[in-house]
Parts: sequence; C-alpha cells; structure tokens
Amino acid sequence: MKNLKIRVKESDIEDKIYTFGVCLNEEKYKEIIGEILKYSEIKGYLQNLINITNF
Repeated sequence: MKNLKIRVKESDIEDKIYTFGVCLNEEKYKEIIGEILKYSEIKGYLQNLINITNF
C-alpha cells in the first residue's frame, strides 16, 4: 500500500511533508485539514479577485 504525501510550504526555506497512511492521530489530522482549508480559502479568494478584475 502506498501512502499519500502532501507537501506544505512553511516558508521560503522550509517545507513540511504530511503522510497519510498508517499512524495519523487526531491532532495531526486537524493540523493537515486546517492547512488544506487555509489554502482552499486563499485560492478561492484569489480566484474571485481575478474574476472581478477581468471584465
């Protein structure tokens, strides 16, 4: 079985890699979902901004 790995850009220098698979406790799950939601909100905001400025 392969694990799903998600890389999160922490800064210009540091990345975090989260692995979905065997041992994922509730705290790590919350942290990962929080990062995904934060990215989704930013992406949605930027897309709306682009749509508004493109007439």
